[in-house]
Amino acid sequence: LRGVLAGQPDTTGHHGRAMGVTRKVTLRAALTGSKLGEKEVHPDDTVGNLRPLVLAAARQTSMMSRLSEATELSVCPRVTLLRFDLCINNKVLFDHQLICDCLECEESAEGGFVDSVDVVYLPAPCLGTACGSSARIWNLSAPGFGTVLDLPSDATVRKITFMPDQQHVVTSSDDGTARLWRLDGGECVQTFQHPSSVSDLACSSNSELLLTLSNGHVSVWRIKTGTCIWHLENVYILQALFIPQTEEVLSIADETPKIWNLQRSDPIASLEGHSAVVLSALCFPNGERICSGALDRSVRLWQREVDSWDSWKCLRTLHGHFDGIRALALSRDFIASASGCTARVWCAGTGSCDSIINDHAGSIHCMQFSSDGYRLLVAYGCGREVFNIMNNCSGVKLWCIASKQCLASIQTGDFVLFAQLLDGQNILVASSKRVEMWQSGQRLLDLPFRGLRAFAVS
Repeated sequence: LRGVLAGQPDTTGHHGRAMGVTRKVTLRAALTGSKLGEKEVHPDDTVGNLRPLVLAAARQTSMMSRLSEATELSVCPRVTLLRFDLCINNKVLFDHQLICDCLECEESAEGGFVDSVDVVYLPAPCLGTACGSSARIWNLSAPGFGTVLDLPSDATVRKITFMPDQQHVVTSSDDGTARLWRLDGGECVQTFQHPSSVSDLACSSNSELLLTLSNGHVSVWRIKTGTCIWHLENVYILQALFIPQTEEVLSIADETPKIWNLQRSDPIASLEGHSAVVLSALCFPNGERICSGALDRSVRLWQREVDSWDSWKCLRTLHGHFDGIRALALSRDFIASASGCTARVWCAGTGSCDSIINDHAGSIHCMQFSSDGYRLLVAYGCGREVFNIMNNCSGVKLWCIASKQCLASIQTGDFVLFAQLLDGQNILVASSKRVEMWQSGQRLLDLPFRGLRAFAVS
């Protein structure tokens, strides 16, 4: 936890072990903000030291569940701990679904949870899944959706993502490696070594650079040679991504997103304006605008200055949400933002709110516009907070933005963590225990998993 706690003041008044002081970490429900527990930690502790804190909260919610069942209170259905934030002085240190690892031994009989999802658009209809210590590539156009490739690993696979060159796929694992695989034959052609588990991946639009996130530290690698050309370790990063059409990196660690040039070790721009930690950010395809959403309930649209490539300004601020912004989606003409169960669609040109869609039984995790920009796919019931779980509180809905009409509704009976609209007709849904594909109310694909951690769609 040394990188996470760097720069955080001592909140306990007690001195720690060999170096530094202990600090009090608060476990908080991500959406409601309710306090679930506290624990003092030392910079030399690992994330594993936080497991007792998480398990205690999980057991408490489990007791509430059994009490509900014993008393047969229909107004109080089963309660489950699903998503949380770890904070010091109200600053979010983690927005990761560590509950998967903390409860892995207790949940193994029923399968695991999806850690994360990446989507990269490619012409070839393929699905990549990561489960346990292996990754698989599936052909969505072949009869029976057969497996094309098996990509083995020596440790649990955390991420999988397709390269924009349509020829390679990248996986990352708990053994500190990121591996580049050739889709034609499944040969591992490059290995990128890290000192600890690699939790996130991103590829540049020209397929020449790979960005990895390990223990909050960002590295950028030249894919062809396997050499690290840029490394950032003096701050703990929650999220990092390439800005399209550039060799610049956008990082999120607090309320001020920063932009980095790979030729320098200090940020070339700081996007100042949010008053609370930024939870989501997306870049427009031309690389000239950025959209960010934060816990301060606002969405900000940033524009690159015309006369200075390294300068950015806040073009407009969008207000109207009643909670932190947890999901964003972009199209040519619209911006969609979500907090809680409500999605708002804004005109990118004027900043006016054109549509408010709040007919969701659970909190929204991710959204996607159709290719024409006039439909919005929403996945809800993502498990980002402690809330009451009902059979119909998790699912996917496809909306017409102009009429606010629901064009399709899918309820899987499981926690939906991601959904993707393919070719305008098929809806791919990833839940905690399976991947499904639907078309016109018919389920075309049903892949059950035990411990599914990540998947990618080409």
